[in-house]
Amino acid sequence: MHRALSLFRLKPILNRRKRLCLCVFLLLVLTILARLTVIISEAYETVPEQDRGQFVQYYPRHSIQNGRPLIKVKKILIWTKFFGTPPDTFAEQERSCVSDCGYNCSLVSDQQELNSSDAIMFHLYDSWPENWVVGTSKLVDLPKYRDPSQVWALANMEPLGNLWGNFSVFNGLINWTMWYRRDATIVHPYGEAYELQPEDKGKVNTTVNYYRHKSKMAAARISNCADYARRYRVVKELQRYIDIDAYGTCFSNVCGARSDNPSDEECNDKMAEYRFYLAFENSFCRDYVTEKYWLAINRHQIPIVNWKHVDPTTVLPHSYINVYDFPNLREAAKYIKKVNENETLYNSYFKWKETHSHGGKCMSCRVCRALHERPVGPQVYTNFSGWVYNDYCELVNKYNIWRKNISRQFFQLFNMFF
Repeated sequence: MHRALSLFRLKPILNRRKRLCLCVFLLLVLTILARLTVIISEAYETVPEQDRGQFVQYYPRHSIQNGRPLIKVKKILIWTKFFGTPPDTFAEQERSCVSDCGYNCSLVSDQQELNSSDAIMFHLYDSWPENWVVGTSKLVDLPKYRDPSQVWALANMEPLGNLWGNFSVFNGLINWTMWYRRDATIVHPYGEAYELQPEDKGKVNTTVNYYRHKSKMAAARISNCADYARRYRVVKELQRYIDIDAYGTCFSNVCGARSDNPSDEECNDKMAEYRFYLAFENSFCRDYVTEKYWLAINRHQIPIVNWKHVDPTTVLPHSYINVYDFPNLREAAKYIKKVNENETLYNSYFKWKETHSHGGKCMSCRVCRALHERPVGPQVYTNFSGWVYNDYCELVNKYNIWRKNISRQFFQLFNMFF
């Protein structure tokens, strides 16, 4: 009896020891994984910025004779899908925009019109019919015939971490890049800031009190959980100091019918109740500013951003707060809290309305304009893959995919125990 009682008393002690050993083991494993994450991060840094001339071959304007007659209407053939939208549907969506862009162009999607087209538009993400299928990285959908007088324009709006495939298949084929990057042939950002004409400055009503139009402090909306920018870590850290309501599939709060759809009107209306919006990008690519920032601007909010390689002249002046402009996130949170408590300081972030505005153009309009104005002479990207890799953000490879997923799992596991 005495022995049985002793064993009974000993069992909780053993259980505590087991739990302690398990915690120590898990902590050791997590520490090792964290170190491996840092090592791999250092080993796979992208190449430094280089001159575009290293990737593009330029030719004298007279070296490639254009056998096409000088016509006023340029024909653009949509060759691939665009974000999954079939070419004919995408062409139909773009036609209304092209008709208002000030240049004469026709959009077609029938591949039988290949030989009569002035430009062929491709969407990089949709160029691989078997996207993300192992062993198909070089199987791209390209025309079998190439007219040297044609322009092949390749469009992209995604960060490198979302692009799968072997970019070298385009070497020597692409004439124009259409990218959010400022070193692209055709710069196509998600939105554009521009200065008002002198006669238009001062006409905007600056007496609006945007501070009093909002009833809540800050909101975040994230659905891509295992992202390269580790946004979940930044949100979690900021929540230690300021009130942030987090929405999206990565968090518990529901927003609209589809939290992952930026165009969800119900969710946008919900976001508009907040003074600040965490417009965090999922990657640190050069010049990568997406609709997250511009939607916050449209909702008369102060975007809180996480930019590392963005030229401030490409966005509206004094319109945002960048968490990486501060020594640490605690200092960033202190400043956000200060702005939230000061009505005058908050409204100062909308002074840009007196001197600036913003807008944008559709892809096809930019191509149409370039066809008529010819801002560059004949050229071809002989090293397209090198130009793509000439960026700061992480690329798709097994190491980076493993690292970002392990980082997310590490974060979740750590928060379960601590």
